[in-house]
Amino acid sequence: MAEGTGDIKGLSTSGLQGKSYGGPTFMTTQQIEHLMLAAKQNFGANTMRLQVQQQLMVGPHGNQFDAAYKAKVDEVVRYGIDLGLTIVIDCTTEEGPATSRSIKTPDRGTNAFWSHVASTWNGHPQVIFDIFNEPDGHPKWSVWHTNMQALVNYLRNTLHVTNVLWADADNWSASFDACPGLTDPNGNLVYSFHHPPDTRDEAGWNKDFGNWAQTNKVVNGEFAHNISFNWNSPTQVQAYLEYLDHHNIGQTIWHAFGDNYFGDANIQPAGWWGNMIANRWADNGWTTYCFAPDWCQSYKTSDNTQITWPQNYQGWSAANASYLASAIGYGDFTTVMAEGDSYRIHLAFKCVHANDHGGVTALVGVHTADTKPSTWSGVHATSDVVESALCTDGKFYQVEIPSEYHAGFADGTYKGVVFGPGAAKDVVYQGHFDSYPELIIEVHNS
Repeated sequence: MAEGTGDIKGLSTSGLQGKSYGGPTFMTTQQIEHLMLAAKQNFGANTMRLQVQQQLMVGPHGNQFDAAYKAKVDEVVRYGIDLGLTIVIDCTTEEGPATSRSIKTPDRGTNAFWSHVASTWNGHPQVIFDIFNEPDGHPKWSVWHTNMQALVNYLRNTLHVTNVLWADADNWSASFDACPGLTDPNGNLVYSFHHPPDTRDEAGWNKDFGNWAQTNKVVNGEFAHNISFNWNSPTQVQAYLEYLDHHNIGQTIWHAFGDNYFGDANIQPAGWWGNMIANRWADNGWTTYCFAPDWCQSYKTSDNTQITWPQNYQGWSAANASYLASAIGYGDFTTVMAEGDSYRIHLAFKCVHANDHGGVTALVGVHTADTKPSTWSGVHATSDVVESALCTDGKFYQVEIPSEYHAGFADGTYKGVVFGPGAAKDVVYQGHFDSYPELIIEVHNS
């Protein structure tokens, strides 16, 4: 196996990316520096990847250098270096939605961008050059190879750059399957892929990048979970992160601070996703365990019977003339929870449909049923211990089970969670959720 990148534990921000986010830059220098400090202190990161926009640096044709923008980039890079971070400077050309991007592969503006960046950062041991973000050449690989190899040659032979280079895969950096590879005269090139799809398993990961990592250095340059972009399976995410560790593949998590799915307002780890990363990277004494459901069932509470509709329903149903509620059962929690005496418990779920277009309020409770009951009364539910408001179709959510219920999970009293039924016929409580909500339990090993 090739020498890996597994020591890279980084976060990524588009804070310098520019006007696609509504202003000359998305964040102020101080905001970005605050993110970098939080990445190191709160998440255990040792690397920060900065998406820097080519067009803001040198204009649409590479001949309009903006010294003020370059100075802002340099200030942020210096701050990260002083923190002891490795800084990845990424050249991106995305100004708006990805489908509208006009510069899809390296061009003369890319050369101009790197000539200015290299004038300051060439040879710095803490600075990596991610040479072009998510190229999209057609036909696949041939245009990629021609343009990316020309850029490597320009960096090495014309600018005499000695930094580590990252080269993104073609097709939005999706896969290295059938990649022809690049030649780096310095032998210091890392291949980067982004956002593997949730349809993949170990065989798919092998095909997309694992096999390539057998003979090449590979890094996962972007990987994200937020309210919209989500595998909705912490179990699979954890298996994926363990796969990366096993193959010595590092990662820079994107976009770390987009919608508070990863970090809270104070940029502390939040939810299952932020804490999962912090627990893996930081020496904080916490371990994450994920539980997929063993069973789920929806019920009519009026006559205590099961309904055959798939997924997990809650709220008033005119069609059934009843309130609906659902229960989800998991395996045993007691073994892993016996490893410590402090816990954080999360439920991750997808809203399939909200009857109120403004969003449904998910009513989450707990139950004591060992196996799937035939009746709602057999669930023995304690309903509505925590709520998640404004859940809309197709989005992903997480709630924290209140601490007063943790002991019941640890001693085996609680076996799972419930949705609903709801205390009123109001449409705001009417909706249904996916059939695969997962429970995530963090245990602090004291």
